[in-house]
Amino acid sequence: MTQAQLQLRVLQARCELDRQELKAEIDGARAQVHERVQKVQNATPWIALAAPLAGLLFMRFFRGHRLASLAAITGFVVKFRDLWPMVSSLVSAFRPKT
Repeated sequence: MTQAQLQLRVLQARCELDRQELKAEIDGARAQVHERVQKVQNATPWIALAAPLAGLLFMRFFRGHRLASLAAITGFVVKFRDLWPMVSSLVSAFRPKT
């Protein structure tokens, strides 16, 4: 075997190792992205439920008037009552299946 053939085989082996290492890194990154997407999908229904309540708290914090808070809570209850079937189906759709 000549020196050139030996160097070629070393380069091919190094290339194959680098290819396998890159594939492992890509698979790891793909798994991390998938895990993060799953976390967001699991949290989405709860965020949808918490957003109106957070809005009420912010409104109450920035406006101290109790009548405005009472009107907002009443409006929230009326809207939430109409949205409850959709919210419950969203929560059940994203609930982890065991």
